[in-house]
Parts: sequence; C-alpha cells; structure tokens
Amino acid sequence: MPSQSCCVRLDRLTGVSVLVAALCGAVAASPALASGVMAAAAFAQAAEPGPPAASATHPVTEPPGAEPARPEVRVRWGISAASHVYREPNMRIAGAGLGLRGETTVEGLEAPLAIEGEVIAGLANYTSPVSGDLNGVRRIGTMVHLQPARLSDDPWTPRPGLMMTTEWTDLRGVTTLGKVGYERFNLSLWLSGTWDIERDRAPGATRLRAALLLQGRQASLLSQTGLGFRDVTNVQRRGLMASIETPFQIDDRAASLRLSLKVVGRSDVVAASTTSDAYEPVNRAVDLTFTLWW
Repeated sequence: MPSQSCCVRLDRLTGVSVLVAALCGAVAASPALASGVMAAAAFAQAAEPGPPAASATHPVTEPPGAEPARPEVRVRWGISAASHVYREPNMRIAGAGLGLRGETTVEGLEAPLAIEGEVIAGLANYTSPVSGDLNGVRRIGTMVHLQPARLSDDPWTPRPGLMMTTEWTDLRGVTTLGKVGYERFNLSLWLSGTWDIERDRAPGATRLRAALLLQGRQASLLSQTGLGFRDVTNVQRRGLMASIETPFQIDDRAASLRLSLKVVGRSDVVAASTTSDAYEPVNRAVDLTFTLWW
C-alpha cells in the first residue's frame, strides 16, 4: 500500500494540476464533452453579476461621484448717469439721475435666459403754465426685463421678452402759483422685441429694442392735496417704446450710450370726487443714459 499513502500525501496544488490535466484530456478525446463544457462556461459568465441595465422601473443613474451639469451664470454690472424729460400737454418734468444696471445670462438650460435690471434715482424740475413751477422733484425709475439669451443666428430675428417698468414721482409741495402737489406712481407691463446687431470693429453689438404696452396703472394720491379729492388709479392700455444702445470703449473700460423714447396714450376716466373726474393725458418721455460696465 505504499503507493496509496503517497497519493494521499500529495500537495493540494499537485492534486488540482492532475485533475485539470485529466479533464483536458477527456475534453480533447470527446467532442460532445467539449461542447458541454463550453456551454457551461457561457452560462456561468451570464450568471455573474454586472452593472444594472436600464429599464422603465430601474433607470441607470449617474455614478455616486459624478456631479450633474450646472448652469453657467454670467453677470456684469454698470453705473449709469441719465437725463430724463417727461411731457404732458400742459406740464413738463426734466432732470437727471444716477443709477445701477445689471445684466445676467444663464447658460446650460434648455432655454438660456437673459435678465436685465435697472434703477435710477434723481431730481427734476416741474414746470407748467397752468399749475406753476416746482423745483427739486424727487423721482425713482426701475426696469426689469426677461427674454431668451439667444433664439436664432440671424441678427434680424427679434428675441421676444417681457418688461416691467415703474416710476415714482414726488410732486408734493406748493408751486409758484400756489398749487399743491401729490405723489404719483406708475407700473407698466410691456411686450418687447430685441435685436443685437454686430458691427465691424465695434466692441459689442448695437442693441435695438421695441416694446408694446400691455397695461399700465397710474396711481395718483390726490388726497395729499387736502382739497377733498380721493386717491385714484387710472389704467393705460396704449403705448409704444423704442430704444437704441451703442457700445464703445473708454481706455480698457466697456461703456454704452442708450437713447429711449416712450409714448403712452390717454388713460381711462375715473371719479376723483363727487364733482370732478381724473385721467392721465397723452404723455411722452425721452431718456439718455450713459453707462460704465464691469
């Protein structure tokens, strides 16, 4: 029995080697056995766990370490100086102001957005052949504009947008003819179209904008006059606005000059007291704005 005890004492590695050699010999001698071994190997490979497949109930997700794409936000700020002239048939308000402007473009979205904002505060002089003159009139104007950042490669295809403007004018005080003033506040919503026209050797695009008034609301605090009037709000439904803004350089600083024109039609008529009515007449405004950008 010495040969049996010697086989028992074989090393594990030696036994595995002998078994593999015997199996290979058997496979080589029998084609049917070889086919069975290959089929078993293919089944074992298919049974090994792998990355999950996408399905309606189990979608494939991003790896834990991957970060989703983030929108790219570009912002620029500007400091502006503006002149303002507002006219009605028997009244004129003219003055200047300083302001802050901002433009933001949000890329990386299905519909990239461009957002503009502006606020300008200043002093003006009120003149009227009927009511007299009043100096040092305070006024604050704001604008917020929202539109697609781009819509077409054709520069003559306008980008539609929505714009909201506000205007607060403090006419409180006594004029040179003894008339008592009051505060006025206007809020208007506009439908706009914007064209950005590139020019040769220009530091940027010339921006053209036209807007149609959707609705304006003019609040007049007539009760502040102390003459027995009530505060009124008139609705304005007709109006047009147009502007052109041209960029240029001052040394290494970007700058722009914008000219804006606005015409608003006569409002509705509301009762200001038991004996008198109030309305807003046709009015026009011209603004010239100079801006330094960062």
